[in-house]
Amino acid sequence: IAGATTNDTAHSVDMAVAAAEVGMDAILAVVPYYNKPPQAGLDAHFRAVAESVELPIMLYDVPGRTGRRLAIETTLHLARDVPNVVALKDAGGDPAATAELLAAAPEGFEVYSGDEPLSLAFAAYGAVGVVGVSTHWSARIQRQMWDAVEKGDFAEAARINATLLAGYRYMNSDICVFSQSVKVAMGLLGVEVGECRLPLGPAPMGTVDHARSVLVGLGYDV
Repeated sequence: IAGATTNDTAHSVDMAVAAAEVGMDAILAVVPYYNKPPQAGLDAHFRAVAESVELPIMLYDVPGRTGRRLAIETTLHLARDVPNVVALKDAGGDPAATAELLAAAPEGFEVYSGDEPLSLAFAAYGAVGVVGVSTHWSARIQRQMWDAVEKGDFAEAARINATLLAGYRYMNSDICVFSQSVKVAMGLLGVEVGECRLPLGPAPMGTVDHARSVLVGLGYDV
């Protein structure tokens, strides 16, 4: 899935077309950030991206970073009217809204958690998976949780989720944002990704020890 994630519709269309030309399987299209478009503008933006390619489109709602929430009504309008708008990455942080959306969504429209601490709650409402951050180091374990959900074994899913909580806390704090925490964890796992560029910059002191503690808790030898 390639990102067509800008706050400029024309640029987003260009990115989607380029992704299609190099053989990507789908497009992730974020709510345009900073300029806070009205819902009618969001509808038109996503339609333009979807109509530019034949690939499936996953909408991405993350109001904490974009400054604008994708309304339930807008999401449903797109899901019903635009054939290749097929999914939502939901990082809206509002489980009640997610439940309302899933209750009204057309058949075949899928919701993925974009906020791992809420994944299990979203699963109870009918979400089908996660597009995550801590999945960089815990994808297999999170897959086991979703497998348990698919089997209807929410007790087992809750048990697995409990093993992931320390990683959820690690990935975001007031002093270390997820881009920094991911790079540190992946470095400990042998993936040379370097440090974040400014304005994020290097991870703060203590992050390596914190990451190592999380990874050891998941069974890694680091």
